[in-house]
Amino acid sequence: MVTSSAHAQRTIVEECLKWISQRKAFGKPLASQAVIRSKVAAMIARVESVQSWLENITHQMNNMVRPLQLKHFHILFKQE
Repeated sequence: MVTSSAHAQRTIVEECLKWISQRKAFGKPLASQAVIRSKVAAMIARVESVQSWLENITHQMNNMVRPLQLKHFHILFKQE
């Protein structure tokens, strides 16, 4: 599910970048507006953090020994 979400997020960013490069506002390309660039940069940062998290979890799943996986799983999802 996370992989599908990360892919969808990247597709959305790609479409946003295409759109702002084509659109004009106040006689200038939308991409030249600092506010728009800032918002797109924040969106890209969030997408990159999801990708990093996904790669980290995948690496742990492939390289962590099973008892350690279970220990961390129980710590993360401990019910109170």
